Amino acid sequence: MGATSPYTVAVQEKGVTTATLKSPFRDDRVYCYSLLSRDRAVIGTATGMYLFDLKAADPRTGQTGVRLSRVFRGHNGAVTSLAVSEKNYLVTGRTTRRSRSAPGCRSRSLSFDPVTR
Repeated sequence: MGATSPYTVAVQEKGVTTATLKSPFRDDRVYCYSLLSRDRAVIGTATGMYLFDLKAADPRTGQTGVRLSRVFRGHNGAVTSLAVSEKNYLVTGRTTRRSRSAPGCRSRSLSFDPVTR
């Protein structure tokens, strides 16, 4: 994975870009990102955190192979850092100097309120 602009992240496999990720909001800067598995990735932006399924198609954006599968709520500022724990939790940092943790995208979040599935 790697940033291709302040607003997009490319997912690559063997040097070939297989997906491009961006926020559902226009001009929403991407601050951090992580590949969770071969078919899932997460990005942290100025407006929140978004989980993507890399093996589906998103009918709203028309991107082949990518579907926004979950929007996490719970941050009042930008999500500036994220990490995946050994127990499959997403741990995030934000501009409000607080951190959050959420179960790693397997079930409903305890700390975040998912608005899409």
